[in-house]
Amino acid sequence: AGNNLPFERNLIEKGKKKGKLQLSQPNPLFDLHVYSTPLDAEFSISFKGSPKNIISSGITSDHVSLAKGEYYVELKKDGYKSDSGNVKIPEDPFFYRKLKRTSIK
Repeated sequence: AGNNLPFERNLIEKGKKKGKLQLSQPNPLFDLHVYSTPLDAEFSISFKGSPKNIISSGITSDHVSLAKGEYYVELKKDGYKSDSGNVKIPEDPFFYRKLKRTSIK
């Protein structure tokens, strides 16, 4: 298709070129795999430093696609103490925690 740059598209209306649309390069996404023992823990992911602003959530074991950056991951499961930690994407593609049972009183 000629000498078009990546992500460049020709705009055509009724067979006539109307100009070019320059699309910005999308940020690449990287997988973060979230695991826990036991499985089926709820997880939430937020930007590091903003734990209340959740950007993704799910149930272990699962993965989510995230842009490069630093994130805070929290795991919760009934009958277990919650656990959390920070990850740096793409350097840390896995987040794993072994959850501890809460003591029964």
